Amino acid sequence: MRFLLLFCLALVFITDHVWSQNTRVQGGLFPEMGLNIPLSQRWKYTAKIESQHGLYRNTVPEDERINYYHYRTDFQSFLEVKLTARIKAAAGYQYRIEDGGNNHRSIQQITWLNTFRTFRVGSRLRADQRFSPDISPEFRLRYRASSDIPLEGEKLDDGEKYVLLSLEFIPAIQGGEFTLENRLVAGIGHYFDRSKKLEFTLDYRTDPYFPNVNRHRIWCKFSFYWSLKGFK
Repeated sequence: MRFLLLFCLALVFITDHVWSQNTRVQGGLFPEMGLNIPLSQRWKYTAKIESQHGLYRNTVPEDERINYYHYRTDFQSFLEVKLTARIKAAAGYQYRIEDGGNNHRSIQQITWLNTFRTFRVGSRLRADQRFSPDISPEFRLRYRASSDIPLEGEKLDDGEKYVLLSLEFIPAIQGGEFTLENRLVAGIGHYFDRSKKLEFTLDYRTDPYFPNVNRHRIWCKFSFYWSLKGFK
């Protein structure tokens, strides 16, 4: 855990020095916890909380850049239905707490899974709409591809570790302006059993891409997922 945090801060410093002084750079800790509650053979309820806690940002005076600050906390809930053995659909709601003001988000998504010999690739297509009393609504369409690759054998068994990789593209429109965000996540996970897994990852986010990238965020993320009756 200490090594992951130091590595995350090192990446933040490197990113800050590589790019121009007009580039915004920030990073810190990103804890996440999810709970799955099966309702039937097809339906499942998911609750999740995730919170970003900054340790560095270059948008303040230099002697204040290394300092703790709360960035945002999200509370999410989803109702999911299994359409086929490999395709699921879900609708959800998110409430966000942040310094710039709290906001609400409605979410719709569909996910599907492709399985190969030694790994699997999960795809998620999601639409969300953010509403806040102070700013105009934001509409996003998101696509994420992710994979978990066992480090031992051809399939993931209880008590084994795996490599986690994901890439997500997020085009958005707000007030007539178009933006594009990219998210790259890489790390390692431990699969305890069908009911519990733990992941340590680096979450790297860049935006916007037009006219050029001027914001980089690097989060040291640790996630715990718990299912009352397992993930499969």
